[in-house]
Amino acid sequence: MQDDYKSIKEALDKLRETVEELTGKKKLQYNKTISERCDGLKNDGQAVKDAFPQEVDWPNAPNKAETIRMVKEELPFRAKMLDESMRQAAEGLVVARKEACGVVVVGTLLLIVFAAIYVSIHACAKDPKYDKKIAGEFFNSIGKVKGVLLKPDVTFIDVRNAINALPSASPVKEGTTVTAKEDLLTAQFRERISYLKGFAETFENSEGRSADAQDKTGKQPPFTSSDQRIALLKEEIDKIEKDARILSAKDEFFWFWGFWRWLEILFWGEFGVITSILVWVSTQTECGKYTMASYNREKYWYITEVIVGPFVIIAAFFLLKQFIATILGGITEEDVSGSIYLTLGISFVLGLFIRRTFGIFDAIKDNLPLPKS
Repeated sequence: MQDDYKSIKEALDKLRETVEELTGKKKLQYNKTISERCDGLKNDGQAVKDAFPQEVDWPNAPNKAETIRMVKEELPFRAKMLDESMRQAAEGLVVARKEACGVVVVGTLLLIVFAAIYVSIHACAKDPKYDKKIAGEFFNSIGKVKGVLLKPDVTFIDVRNAINALPSASPVKEGTTVTAKEDLLTAQFRERISYLKGFAETFENSEGRSADAQDKTGKQPPFTSSDQRIALLKEEIDKIEKDARILSAKDEFFWFWGFWRWLEILFWGEFGVITSILVWVSTQTECGKYTMASYNREKYWYITEVIVGPFVIIAAFFLLKQFIATILGGITEEDVSGSIYLTLGISFVLGLFIRRTFGIFDAIKDNLPLPKS
């Protein structure tokens, strides 16, 4: 019993030294939580010391078991945890929950603001829309041209008239003035149809007669079976029909052509970047790994990624043909270009893993020749 008292007394003296050393570190300006824990440990240690009985009273001490537990277990454990917290705080490793909350709030607000701008622009933009009635007339004209080209005795004038009937703009009467109202398909294929019309205007038969010339019977001369112009026209009409069908299958909400398509990519890339920051910070905080050191080291990266990330993603799309087969097996550039959903999905993923997207350009840099010394 005497040895038990001496061991407890020695443990209490050692614990008192440890507590005094820890609480003496408060001058390093630890945060409020650590300071409160220091004061609590010091007060509890002093209370145990004040209540510790004399050796002669030890065998019959009323709180003997509780005193042994405090001296041997609870206070040493609290001192150890406090020491670890102080070490982490001194190294900037304390969990930055307040800072993480700030990042999440700002990121969420940014996401809401960009989403609101995105929807507003969609509602107000004056880009050509997909008009189902005009689209029906467009496909009707394409079908007539294909029907003419498949005739075995098609003449120059038949082909030219069929191609000239293709819509390059949809005339709409407004009062006494005829203006050109364009829908999406007309605007998208205007140049390609103009090319076909110009090509048809130059048609001549094998003897050098123009498309308006007649043979001795007074009829228009037909194309010969070996005329390559028919094959070229069929190929181009098939391409226009294929691309027009792809466009006609689109959701009317999204932009999928010209300048507007790049704006879609920019927005969805930004959505991916902000989402990646929110997910990263929340996950690290949940695991207790998001420390002050992490916050101080990464906060400038958050700003940089939000600002430059979407433009990096657009630049990556410029290189689409070079890397798409590498990062997404079985998908071609044509698949991405033909599907607005796939385009925006890739844009979001490139933003979600923006630092890996930077790696695309790191790989390019590694293949560039070094400057001459």
